[in-house]
Amino acid sequence: MCQEQTKQALAKGEDVVVANTFVRRWEMETYKTLARQFNADLDIIVCNGNYQNIHGVSETVIAKMRARWQE
Repeated sequence: MCQEQTKQALAKGEDVVVANTFVRRWEMETYKTLARQFNADLDIIVCNGNYQNIHGVSETVIAKMRARWQE
C-alpha cells in the first residue's frame, strides 16, 4: 500500500516522505526505483539514536533489527 501511494504521489509531481524502519538495503529498492522512474530527488536519512518507541515494539525485536542493520 505504501509503495502504491508513493507511486501515485510521485506521478502527480508531489513530494513524498516515506518514514519506515528499513534495516536491509533491499527493502528500499522499490523506492529507489520509483525515484529514478519519476526523476525525483532521493534523500535517505539514517537516524542513529534512541527515540521514543511509539508502536510498542519489544526491545527483543529492536535488538534483532539492530543486528540485521546494513549501512
